[in-house]
Amino acid sequence: MKRKYIIPACALVALLLSNAVSAEELIRIGSPYVTTTLDPIRSASAGNIEAFGQLYARLLRRDPSGQRQPGLAEKWTISKDGLELTFTLRAAKFSNGVPITGDDVVFSLTRAMSDKKSVYSATLAAVERVTAEGGNIVKVKLKYRFAPALDNLEVFNTGIVSKTDVETRGDKAFTDKPVSSGPYVVREWRPNDRLILEPNTNYWRGGYPKNSGAEFIEVANPNTRVSMLMSGELDAVRDVPCAQLENVGARDTLRDALEPSTIIYMTLLNERRPPFNNVKIRQAAAHALNVSAITKAMTEGHGTPANTTLPDALDYHAKDLPVVAYDPKLARMLLTDGGYDGKELTIPILPCVGRSAALAARTVSIPTMTILRSMS
Repeated sequence: MKRKYIIPACALVALLLSNAVSAEELIRIGSPYVTTTLDPIRSASAGNIEAFGQLYARLLRRDPSGQRQPGLAEKWTISKDGLELTFTLRAAKFSNGVPITGDDVVFSLTRAMSDKKSVYSATLAAVERVTAEGGNIVKVKLKYRFAPALDNLEVFNTGIVSKTDVETRGDKAFTDKPVSSGPYVVREWRPNDRLILEPNTNYWRGGYPKNSGAEFIEVANPNTRVSMLMSGELDAVRDVPCAQLENVGARDTLRDALEPSTIIYMTLLNERRPPFNNVKIRQAAAHALNVSAITKAMTEGHGTPANTTLPDALDYHAKDLPVVAYDPKLARMLLTDGGYDGKELTIPILPCVGRSAALAARTVSIPTMTILRSMS
């Protein structure tokens, strides 16, 4: 029996795959995320990040449990002062059969750090320089001690590209059959439609990938994605609406693979302008919202209330920090102590978070405090 898996679009990530897809088959994945570039430094959007991960290997990688593992670097050391990371590269090749060297790593990381087209250089802000010694030694010098330094070398934009190919072909190196260091290569890319990948026969991890390729098909409408899955047009879908999870997951042929997500919804207040330049008014706003109820309603019980602006799927998240308590009585007292004048406030929000705003507005027990309105 063909079994499929789902990935929901709530405060979790999930995927619907077919249990009957064999190692010889190409996996068809329906996704709302579009692929607009294959250059790992040019975008931080979900569809592109997904492609980068398949095409470009990094010095380090994450195993299925989320633990850091050797990638292109088979080992590494950290200096006693914590300011220098030394990586020893394994014997690996690009998809064109050319060995991956320290020069390729230096070139790739330097592009991510300082190229004008790099959109996410912040993860490497602590890096002073990257140098290569011989063919397989890479040294990363830090400006200061930085706890996430190793983890940030596993971020999508640190994928290793071919220095020779990029310098020779320029932008065309990322539009016409990019040279890959990851498990797959591009078989065909049809912008605004699909990205078709096939195995990189020179990939360094023996036995990987375990299928004949993947086809990322852009399907914006979530109901259409689910329908295509049901009809057998897709083997997997991303972002199933939380409201559909129970019905879809009840089918014997389907399985939802829930994973922790880095998605988090928040309302950011301008602390430089009245009334939110007063800490008591900010605290009142926090205590006036029933975050637990909003979370349950939005995610059909699949999500968890956020306790910080750092999602709990990330390393270094303070899991023991309590969620701000829903306490209307305390909120009113804080408003009085903070000298709030009772005027109605309007907080503009984007349409994409309109549902959360509506739920928030219904749970605010202080009608004179906050009104959330959607921007068209």
